[in-house]
Amino acid sequence: IQQIKDRLNAMTEEQREAQAVLEKWRETLADVEDAAGINSLIESAKESSRAVQVLLNDRASVLGLTFDKKAGEYIVPKAA
Repeated sequence: IQQIKDRLNAMTEEQREAQAVLEKWRETLADVEDAAGINSLIESAKESSRAVQVLLNDRASVLGLTFDKKAGEYIVPKAA
């Protein structure tokens, strides 16, 4: 039973690589502090996994940015 559990819990090489990519993105996004920084990463995120795109969007939300579909980039929302 333990061998079966060990095999089920072992990450494949592909899973380890995907996890490493996500960790690199987390580190990169932690250093981003403005819309320009987020916008500079959009193209790279589009070429990456959906999880990376979610990380980018989450960081933009934390920074108080919204996505302007017309411009295709994140912006600081105008005050109401």
